[in-house]
Amino acid sequence: MQSSITSLQLANRQLRTADHIAYVTFPLIKDNKLIVAVLENLNNAVSNAVDALLVNEKNTRGISIIPEDFELKRQAFASLALKYGISPDEISMISELRNMVVQRKKSQMEFIRKDKYVLWDTQQGKIKELTMGLMKEYLIRVKPFMGKINGALQNVRRI
Repeated sequence: MQSSITSLQLANRQLRTADHIAYVTFPLIKDNKLIVAVLENLNNAVSNAVDALLVNEKNTRGISIIPEDFELKRQAFASLALKYGISPDEISMISELRNMVVQRKKSQMEFIRKDKYVLWDTQQGKIKELTMGLMKEYLIRVKPFMGKINGALQNVRRI
């Protein structure tokens, strides 16, 4: 597990990358495969931010262990949410991003249709459409979340 400062710096870099792809690169190139790049960067940024906060809590003895499993890690983070002013909507956003990434990895077929990146699970018959508009909505939701994490760990960076 990385230190909280390293994880937070990585999370901020991944958020800037996702923002740059969505607002600068995509309008120029118009390649819908960039939708997946934004999704991956957003998921990694949120995951690293959660890791940074959990590592900081472990160092300050707020929690005893940091779980490796995503669901257990999310529950540990949810138990700390009130302390850091993180809303239930932001906690559910973490799960939503993770679920989209997992669904993409499990999807037997992916294709681009018009301005959408389509994930199709042939066994369950589920179709998930990813658009750049959806990714921009998640970017708008992730930025305040990252601001809260950065604010909470601001004192750690000074030490």
